[in-house]
Amino acid sequence: MASELCVGSSITAARARTLVSRRDFHRWPARPSRAILPMSSIDTVGVPAFFRQPTNASRLAVAQAGLTSMRPGATNSMGRRMKKTPQFSLQFAVVDDCETSKLIRSYATKYLAENDNATKDQCALNAGTAIRNGSYTKANFGIIYAWKLESFIKRKLPNLNPANIDPDDVEEAMRLAATARTVRAAVAVLMGLPGVKSRVASAVLAMLRPDRYTVLDVRALEALGVPNEHDDGSVNFYVAYLAECQKLACRYKVDLRTFDRALFQWSAEQAKSRRRGHRISD
Repeated sequence: MASELCVGSSITAARARTLVSRRDFHRWPARPSRAILPMSSIDTVGVPAFFRQPTNASRLAVAQAGLTSMRPGATNSMGRRMKKTPQFSLQFAVVDDCETSKLIRSYATKYLAENDNATKDQCALNAGTAIRNGSYTKANFGIIYAWKLESFIKRKLPNLNPANIDPDDVEEAMRLAATARTVRAAVAVLMGLPGVKSRVASAVLAMLRPDRYTVLDVRALEALGVPNEHDDGSVNFYVAYLAECQKLACRYKVDLRTFDRALFQWSAEQAKSRRRGHRISD
């Protein structure tokens, strides 16, 4: 028995025999990590049934989409160690929930009044409605893509051209996302498209089903007290973020679109204040 206890441990066989004879097991060094075999990721278990499609489905790879285990310390399909789920906290919340709800609605109203946001939002929502009704065209996808990445596209950053994406892939991915039964499946299949990360996928889904999904971006994270770098780009992070937004929207009795607009507007105003402060300090 002593020899069996020595497996995976640096303790000597003589010392093991002594501990066994004394029945002094509480002194045995705890090394649970050596006794637990690594759990299999979804890549090992197998691809979900809805991914098993002919022709272009191989391009919507599960590994590329980042489906991973939720266990602590797991790695994603790219071999990167995943960060722990952050603690979300609405930064402009006050003690009274009714007052917080009023603040949310106020910020959302300000958002719609600035930069022609009302028109842009409605255009993206119209594209999402068309997709929900079965028009899985690349044109509808492109409208939402451009709405989400407007500031980046204006700066002409590379790899932000949806024209490079195969129309058949877009149609297939949106059809699967629109009919997916889980959040994880819907996000993952969109992330299988070239150049589509979790934030763009979240925007497509938020326009497709604004009652169920919301947009993930740096401004929303700031308003929830989470540094941008805590987003590891995984499906798991979006699932946790969406659950928190749904919980807060329910608590303050607002819909997800109103809540998202409020988060964006609050963060935008904070950024303006910081820029003004920087100019004054100069």
